[in-house]
Amino acid sequence: MARKYSYEFKKYLVTVLENGIMSVSELSRCCKIHKGVICNIYNRYKHSGESRLHHIFTRNEYSRAFKLNVLTYKASNNLSYEQTALHFNIPSASVIYDWHNFCCNYNGDNMSYKSPNNKHLHFVKDINNQAEVCEEYKSMKARIAELEKELYYSLDILLSVSNMKRSTYYYNVKKPAALDKYAEVKASILEIYEKPNKTYGYPRITKVLEKLGYTYDRKTVYKLMKELKISSLIRVKKRYKQGRVSHICSNKLNRAFTSERPCLKWVTDVAEIKINNEKVYLSAIMDLYNREITAYSVSKYNNEDMVIDSLKQAIDKTKDTTGLMIHSDQGILYQANEFRNLLKSYNIERSMSRRGNCYDNAVMESFFAVLKCEFVYINKFKNIEQFKYELEKYIDFYNNYRIKANGLTPLQEKEIYLVA
Repeated sequence: MARKYSYEFKKYLVTVLENGIMSVSELSRCCKIHKGVICNIYNRYKHSGESRLHHIFTRNEYSRAFKLNVLTYKASNNLSYEQTALHFNIPSASVIYDWHNFCCNYNGDNMSYKSPNNKHLHFVKDINNQAEVCEEYKSMKARIAELEKELYYSLDILLSVSNMKRSTYYYNVKKPAALDKYAEVKASILEIYEKPNKTYGYPRITKVLEKLGYTYDRKTVYKLMKELKISSLIRVKKRYKQGRVSHICSNKLNRAFTSERPCLKWVTDVAEIKINNEKVYLSAIMDLYNREITAYSVSKYNNEDMVIDSLKQAIDKTKDTTGLMIHSDQGILYQANEFRNLLKSYNIERSMSRRGNCYDNAVMESFFAVLKCEFVYINKFKNIEQFKYELEKYIDFYNNYRIKANGLTPLQEKEIYLVA
C-alpha cells in the first residue's frame, strides 16, 4: 500500500531541498523513501505551491471520458507523463502510462487490458456499453496517432532512438543557454577591426584593448579572432639573395633601425604601384625614431626629380639637419649628381645597402608592404588623381592614428619626446 505522509513531513522535505541542505539521493537514504516519491512531492509543490502539500491522495475511480481527456491533452501538448500528472492532479504518472498503453493496444476483443506486471485495467465495467467503448477507444487511438504525426515524431520515440533519459532531455530544455563570457570583448574586437580597413592583426588589437581597460593575453585575442573568423591581411614573405658590398657608399646604418631622437636617421626607397594597368612610382622618406613618413612624392616616371622632390620636402619640414644620415639602396636615382649635391649642401651623411640585399633597408621595405596590403590592394581607384588623394589620407592615418607594436602612434611618440 502507498504510504500517506503528513503535511509537516512534506514541508520538511521541501524545505531541505529548497535550502540545498541535502540532495534528493541523500534525503532518500536519510528518510528511507524512494527518490521518485520525494521528487513527486517537490514537483507538485513547485507546480501548485504549498496548498498541494495539504492534499492527501485517495484511491479514485476515473471515468472513461476523463481518461480520454487526459490522453488527448498529453498528445496535443506533447507533454511527458509526469507533466500530465501534475496538470490533472493525478498521484502517479505510471497510471497515465498504463492508460496510454491500453489505448494504443486495445483492439476491441475484450474490455480489459493485461499489462506486463499482470495487473488488469478494467476501463469499462458495464458490459452493455462494450460496442460504444470500442468505437470510442479506436477513435482515441487514431487521434493520438494523428497528433504524433503532426509533431513529426513523439518524444517517446525520440528518447528511445537516442537512448536518452527523459529527465536528461527536460534538464537541457529548461537549462538556460550558457552565457559567452567573451561576448563584450568580441564586440570590441570587431569594432577595432573594422576601423582601420580590417588591417589590424591580433597584436595591435591587443594593444588597443589594453587602452580600453581589457587585460587579455595576445593568444586569447588570437583565439577570439579565429572564432569570429577575422584576420589581418597576410603578405607572403620573400627571400632575397645576398649581394656584394657596395663600393659607391658603405652601409653605415648597418641595420641599426632605432634612433635616439627625431631627424637623426632617415631611410628612403621607391615603390612601383599599378593603378588600372598604369604604373605609378612612390618615393618616401621615413624617420627611424618614430617610423613617421616625413615626406613622399608620387610620379608617373621613375626619375631623379621624384626622389629629389621628396628629399626637399623632408628638409623643409626638418630645417635642422645636424648629424642627420639618410640610408637608401644602390639605385641609380640615389647615385645621381643632383641628389648627392643636395645632401652635401645640407651636410647630410649618406648610407647605402649592400648590393642585392634588401634586408639592409628592411624598415622601408616593410612600410611599402604594409601600404600595399592596407591601402592599395583593398581599394579600387578610378585614376591616378584619386589614388593621390586617397594616399594623402592614408599617410595622415599612418602618421597620426595607426598604432605600432608598442601601442603608440608615430605622432604620440614624437610628442612624448618633445615634452621630455
